[in-house]
Amino acid sequence: MGGSREICEPLVPSLARQVYVNRFAAAERALFMAYNATGHTFAGPVLRIGLRPSEHVFDLLRGRPADVTREGDQAVVRSFLPRDEVACLLRVPGRLGAKRLGESLEVRVAKPAKGWRIALCDARGQLLAARPAETASERLSLADLPARSATPACVKLFDGARLLDIVGLPAKD
Repeated sequence: MGGSREICEPLVPSLARQVYVNRFAAAERALFMAYNATGHTFAGPVLRIGLRPSEHVFDLLRGRPADVTREGDQAVVRSFLPRDEVACLLRVPGRLGAKRLGESLEVRVAKPAKGWRIALCDARGQLLAARPAETASERLSLADLPARSATPACVKLFDGARLLDIVGLPAKD
């Protein structure tokens, strides 16, 4: 995650027996890696975390927002985990919003800064299109993507190589 104040915490408390979770944190972000050692497919509550109203959790390997139930300043994160598989859950401040308008995407960036860029990615995180995040509202044309490109799944906000936020691609209006 990059930075001098990183925390690596193995085996944080999990809500599921034989689902093991490690936490990697830096500054305002936290990455939770959950491993299913139950011997069978698991679906249910995995983790209870602190979650401010301005924060959200994204399932990086599934390319979509995590299944989260808020309980005040806490949240319960649910996950679907095939046997011996992992989930990669990222807690980040909400700096990004996206709204689909036909064949374009309106991306809102909270307090954009010099050097920030927005990226449209597929479900595997592969870059499909990018542009500088110069204003609080940017528009991306989905029609301009190459015909053979993968289906867009999420929008990411970067400061250089550092991921600041990620949101799922909204459904068509």
